[in-house]
Amino acid sequence: MEIINGWKQYSDEEIGQAEKILKTDFDNPICKYYLTLGQSDSSKGVRFVLYKHLLECKSPHVNPFQFQAILADDLIEAAKKARTYTGKTEVVIDFDSNKLISEYRKPNIIPFGKYKGQHIEDVLQSDPSYVLWLANSMRRNSDNSKKYIALSNRLEEVREQAKEKITENNLEKYKGGWVGNEGEEITVTGVVHKIQEDFGACKVKIIDANENRFQKYISGKILENLNVGDVISFTANVSKHGEYLGVKTTYMNGIIKDFKKIVL
Repeated sequence: MEIINGWKQYSDEEIGQAEKILKTDFDNPICKYYLTLGQSDSSKGVRFVLYKHLLECKSPHVNPFQFQAILADDLIEAAKKARTYTGKTEVVIDFDSNKLISEYRKPNIIPFGKYKGQHIEDVLQSDPSYVLWLANSMRRNSDNSKKYIALSNRLEEVREQAKEKITENNLEKYKGGWVGNEGEEITVTGVVHKIQEDFGACKVKIIDANENRFQKYISGKILENLNVGDVISFTANVSKHGEYLGVKTTYMNGIIKDFKKIVL
């Protein structure tokens, strides 16, 4: 038998013999096994080892792929031991662990949306905001989290990584800071960045010429004909300073004074 770089080369006939030993019609919904190659601490040669894949693993704290046993140096002998060890449960012969790795990466693949078919880790680098949005969506939608259990668990694992990357990106992108002190009356002049309805009023976000960000609840006639992109000026009190994912915002409250739209 030829040996190349410590790897025994098996013929199709020998592989077929091993597959025949492992053949089963039993469908185990809980787990299946992988007979693959691994390095033994007690041997310089490469030995066949056995891994179990927990198909319904729901906990993000449990590795669904678990090492079970060192089997043998020979494929046929390893197959016989694997069948004895696993009973009737399916055993997949996987020489280079590609099938095992493929199964392990399945929970990391996004199965829908604009990044369908891409790995979470790749999207985490290019668009961490999407990963955080998807993780939050899974939390809110219990049906999806049950349907995509492995994906949902993986998203929970990378949630904090996504937040850290978004914060890092925002710190580089946004140069604005806080304005005024709590309770101080200040005048804000800037562009309406976002208008969001919230319990009968509207949460209006404004960005000034220095990239400072402000938020003020506005209601009544002031809202008439107020649109995103309008340049406005008003005076109000600073209620607090806040920061989320690296973006600093000055929150305003109290009565609005001297409100006006500025036509450029």
